[in-house]
Amino acid sequence: MSSGEGLWRGPGERPRIYGHRGVRGHDGIMENTLPAFELALDQGADGVELDVRLCASGEVVVLHDPDLARVAPAHATLVAAEATAEELAAAQVPTLDQTLERVLAREGARINVEAKSNVPDPAALVDALVATLGRLGHGQRGRIFLSSFSRTICRSLSAVLEDMPVLWLFGKPPELPVLQDLPDAIGVHPKHTLIDRASIEAFREGGGVINAWTVNDPEEARRLASLGVDGLITDDVPAISAAVT
Repeated sequence: MSSGEGLWRGPGERPRIYGHRGVRGHDGIMENTLPAFELALDQGADGVELDVRLCASGEVVVLHDPDLARVAPAHATLVAAEATAEELAAAQVPTLDQTLERVLAREGARINVEAKSNVPDPAALVDALVATLGRLGHGQRGRIFLSSFSRTICRSLSAVLEDMPVLWLFGKPPELPVLQDLPDAIGVHPKHTLIDRASIEAFREGGGVINAWTVNDPEEARRLASLGVDGLITDDVPAISAAVT
């Protein structure tokens, strides 16, 4: 199991701020694109959160939905699993390789890579993701952590990428304590509405990292910060950073 060094919030520190899909809802900038990640970091994010799935030509690409209907209506007929990386690039969808190169060039920036579970072949995605991350140096790998809503994917990634943190995502109340049921994960990504003092204590029983999603209200950010969460994933980096600084 990875140590997850650097993910825990230190004494006196504010929670780390992660730009959700880079930025969302920003005029002229599509989520999960290189400009979206650059802008989030320019706005002061400590890192970015992104989503990955496998395309037809075998590359890991950065895209939340199975298709482009929502984010790029002009390319609505493109389905990630059926399109090549070149076809997706025409719609601004980057490969994970391109994204890693761009974001890791920014000093200290961290990347949360979410492996999507609604894919045709989860095992193939895991294999391709492992191969992609395997091309990185040790220092670069140390700035990346992984997550998924799928416990199977979390276990598969953790079993192979032993030096990289894996955190389980969930949006519904789990049976607590969570980490006893997921021994290969070092932490959790709960929906922010699931976090209170009792759940924090339960999540901490295994010593796990706690990053909340998706936190866009400054008052909610302050509540979560006071409870001790380690990170906040947000669509509004400037507002949430200001709220907890």
